Amino acid sequence: MKTKKLLSLLLCFVMLFGTITLPANAEDATTTVYVTLSRYGEILSDADGEFLACVPVALCEENPDLDTVLRQFHATYHENGEDAYSSYEGEYGTAINMLWEDESQLFGYQVNGGTESVYGLSHTVKHGDYVDVCIYENKYPETESYTKFDTYHLKSKVGEDVTLSLSIAGYDENWNTVFSPCPDTEITINGEPSGYTTDENGDVTFTLDTEGKYIVSAKKEKIISDSTVAAICAPVCVVDVKEDKTEEVLFNIASKYSSDEAMSDGTPIGLRQILQTTKKHILKQTLVFRKKQNSLLQTI
Repeated sequence: MKTKKLLSLLLCFVMLFGTITLPANAEDATTTVYVTLSRYGEILSDADGEFLACVPVALCEENPDLDTVLRQFHATYHENGEDAYSSYEGEYGTAINMLWEDESQLFGYQVNGGTESVYGLSHTVKHGDYVDVCIYENKYPETESYTKFDTYHLKSKVGEDVTLSLSIAGYDENWNTVFSPCPDTEITINGEPSGYTTDENGDVTFTLDTEGKYIVSAKKEKIISDSTVAAICAPVCVVDVKEDKTEEVLFNIASKYSSDEAMSDGTPIGLRQILQTTKKHILKQTLVFRKKQNSLLQTI
């Protein structure tokens, strides 16, 4: 009975604060992989206009290969389902024949920001992996260079600085993939130019002024045979922006109990003290809560 009460209490805290994830049973586990699809240096959208940026693909098997992931990705997000995708067995293993109804054979893909060596669609992925898929505009050796931000997901507050670092893939003398800063690259937000560009270190800092989910990418072009074409594959970072209500709540509490008499700087007497006391109380209660979490987890 005591254990059940503790579990009930723990679940209440989880629903309130969202700070703990309880493990699922092995037989119920699925593999979720996050896929981004770009074409000619821009992130594509589905039939509903939703960006295909780090979209979840759920599979009822552990360690699926990329062929399985891409097939399920099309089944989930393309209006024609799996018919928009096909693969074949070639000289070097399984390869893409058609991707998002494109049969150009100009395709590329990376896993976890190019940190894994991928040799064909037989490469297996695990739960939580990221897969970047690109339809190239240009043929080898002018194919677009793979680029990535230093993170796929970011949480921010309204008006808070968001800083990202953009890297571009290249090769060393032994044809190993190496990354270096990608400077002078235009940043796009939800598919539109943002007015921001990366500096010489590939870094960029910007702010987002309203709540919501933002798809941050980058665009760079080059000239081939007098034509302007994409120079890089589209990187992606999904930024979730929320309002910070802390100051408003603290101010309302302090205003309710503070005196109308003002200090020399105009701050009501007692306001500063109440603000400081309230912040200390919140921090103290947070620490107490975390200690209780650890204690409860140890007893389960």
